[in-house]
Amino acid sequence: MNSIELTSIFPSRSIPPSLDQPLPQLIDCDPTVAPDEAEMAEYILWLGSQRTWESLPESAMQAIARLFHRFQVEAGSLIYLEGQTPIGLYLLKLGKVEIFQQS
Repeated sequence: MNSIELTSIFPSRSIPPSLDQPLPQLIDCDPTVAPDEAEMAEYILWLGSQRTWESLPESAMQAIARLFHRFQVEAGSLIYLEGQTPIGLYLLKLGKVEIFQQS
């Protein structure tokens, strides 16, 4: 099975019901479980290597990293529909994403 790996930032405590938020179909992810120490270190290292986040203080990066949840999505799956209320911020770690705009 081909898949892409994404990291999403959304609150651990509450995920909108699947009927309200049908996308994405997560593979190997429990959004109620916070990242462990090794994952936190990896997320902080990654944040520090990105131009958008690199100037943040370590404490801010730690706070953001606590909200990360890594998951995989099957290739060809929709992860967001235009106009849908987003459940988080998606950061692509591996794979590719195509963006379409409805007209």
